[in-house]
Amino acid sequence: MPDPPRARLRWVEILNEFSAHADARELVESASEMEQKGSLKQIFIVHGEEAQSLALAERLREKINVRITVPYPGDVFDIH
Repeated sequence: MPDPPRARLRWVEILNEFSAHADARELVESASEMEQKGSLKQIFIVHGEEAQSLALAERLREKINVRITVPYPGDVFDIH
């Protein structure tokens, strides 16, 4: 059986220190700063309840112009 594919990532920034409830403003500000620097290409919101994750995604879409995804369990993505 062949080995499973391995992800090759150039850069992944993981922001674990924020909460979508209390720190949404700070998340949006951080994402906006990263977008302005040209270092932000895509956002995956993978923590929290679906409704809150979707609300955060919408709030981010209002401020920045990058692809924002709230994946479902089992979703698979090709990251370039």
